[in-house]
Amino acid sequence: MTEKVNANPFSKDHIKDVFFGSDAAGIVCLVEDLLASGNVAKITMAARIAEQTAHNRTLPAKKIVFLSTFTLKTIEPHIRLRAFADGYEVSCRWVEYDHWWEALSEGEGIVQDSPDLIVWIAHPEDLVANLDHAPILPGGHTPDEETKYSLGILRSALSSFRSKFATAVAISTVPETWGPRLLYNNGAGLARKAVIDRLNEGIADIASSTANTHIFDYSATVSDFGRRRWFNPVNDHQYRTAVSVDALPFLSEDLWRFASSMIRPRRKVLALDLDNTLWGGIVGECGPNGVAVRGDYPGNAYREFQKFIKNLKDTGVALALISRNNERDAREAFELNTDMPLSWDDFAAHRVNWGNKADNLFEIAAELNLGIDSFVFVDDNPVECELVQKMLPDVIVVHADGPPSHFPELVVKTRAFDTVTLTDDDRARADSYDAERRRKEFSARKDSVEDFLAELNLELTIRPPEANELARVAQLFAKTNQFNITAVRHSLADVMAMQEQDDVLLVIASVRDKFGDYGITSVLELR
Repeated sequence: MTEKVNANPFSKDHIKDVFFGSDAAGIVCLVEDLLASGNVAKITMAARIAEQTAHNRTLPAKKIVFLSTFTLKTIEPHIRLRAFADGYEVSCRWVEYDHWWEALSEGEGIVQDSPDLIVWIAHPEDLVANLDHAPILPGGHTPDEETKYSLGILRSALSSFRSKFATAVAISTVPETWGPRLLYNNGAGLARKAVIDRLNEGIADIASSTANTHIFDYSATVSDFGRRRWFNPVNDHQYRTAVSVDALPFLSEDLWRFASSMIRPRRKVLALDLDNTLWGGIVGECGPNGVAVRGDYPGNAYREFQKFIKNLKDTGVALALISRNNERDAREAFELNTDMPLSWDDFAAHRVNWGNKADNLFEIAAELNLGIDSFVFVDDNPVECELVQKMLPDVIVVHADGPPSHFPELVVKTRAFDTVTLTDDDRARADSYDAERRRKEFSARKDSVEDFLAELNLELTIRPPEANELARVAQLFAKTNQFNITAVRHSLADVMAMQEQDDVLLVIASVRDKFGDYGITSVLELR
C-alpha cells in the first residue's frame, strides 16, 4: 500500500492538519517551505491559521511594536509564522513611518498594550536626505549636519521614552542601500559610505548609553542577503515598501531570531565529539600529531571550528567532551599537539570512554548540576545523534555532516547560544564549572561537611544592585530550574521599573570562596 501524498502542500486543509497536529518538526518544515515559496497569499493565509492555532493552544503570547522610516507591515505574516514554529503567539503593532519620532517621544501610545519589545528600523536616505549628493554639495545643509541632526532626534526621542518607560527597545544599524549612481568621482562612493558609517557609530553610541536598549544589525542582514536583491525602487516610490518580497523571509528570520533571543533562555553547555568533529581523523589510529587541525584543508577548517568554540567559551558557554576513545589518546592530542586552539582544561567535563553517549550526557548534567535542557550536542556520527535525540529529546542535537567549514554555521543555526545581553556573570560562568570541580575534589578529602565549610572561606555580600547588574537580576527572576519562592518572572523592563518604585527594594546576594567567585546568586524583591 502506497502512502498518500498531498498534491498541494500549501492547501488550506493541509496547513490546518499540520498546524493543529502535534508534530513540531513537521510544523517547522512546513513554515520554512511556505516562506521559501514567496507566495504572499499562502503565507498570509497560513499566518491566520497559525494565529488561531496558537490561541487555541494558549501558546505564550508576545507583543512587538515596530517603528520604521519606511513601510514594513508586509513582514507581519512572516514573523507570525516564525514565532508559531518556535511555539509562540506574536502580535505586531505598526506605527506609520513618518510618525516614529512622536510615537517614541510620547511613549504612551506604543506601550498601552505592554509590548515585550519595541523595534526601530531605518534606511539611511530617510535620515540624511542629501546622502547621494555628499561629494558635490556646494553648501547649505551638508550630510554631516543632517547626520548629527538625525542622531540628535533619535537620542532625544529615546531619552524621553526611557524617562517614562523601561520597555526593551532595539534600534537598527542602517544599511548601504542599492540604486543607480553616477560614476563622477572615485571618492563619491566612499564619501557616501563614510556618512553611513557615522550614522551607525552614533546609533551604537546611543544604544550603549541607554538602559535596556539593544542593537539589531539590520545592515548585516541586508549585506548577507545582497543589496541589489533587497531593495525594490518601484514599490518604494509607490507604497514606501522599500524591501522586496524576496527579502521578507530573510528579514523576518533575523528579526525573530533577535526577538526570541530576549525571550528564550540561552543554552549553557556545548558537548562535543572528538574524531572528525573537533579534528579530522581518528586519534587512536593516527596519533596526537596526526589529527587534522592545521595546515591546508581540512585541517584549517577544523582549526577554525575550534577557534569558534573557544570564542563561545569566552562568552560563558561551558564545554564538555563526549567521545568513544581511550582517554589517554584524547588527552595526549590536546597536550602534545601544539596547533590545537582548545586545551583539555577548556572543557568543564570529560566523558572519554566506550559508554553510551546519552548516559554520558546525563552524567555530565548531574555533575554540573544542570538540567539536560541546557545542552547542545555535536557529533559527526548520525547513529550517535539519533540515539541522543531519542533518549534525551530536550537536548539540541547537531549532526556535524558535510565539510567541517560549515560546522560553525550548523551550531549558530540552532540559535541555542544567542543572547542580546551578556553580563559579567555570563562571561565568568564557563570558568565557574572548573572551580566547582575543584570544590568537589576538596570536599572529598574532608571527613565532614563541617570541616569542608570551615576551610572553604565563604564570603557572602548582600546589597542593592547597581545599574549594570540589573540584567543579571532579570536573568535570576527568569530562571525555571532554580529555587524561586514566588515563581514570578520579571523581565529587565520590570526590574528597571522596580528600581524607580518607592515601595520596592531589590537586594542581591553574591558569594565567593577560596576557589573563586560564584557571582550574583540570589535576588530578593522586598515590598
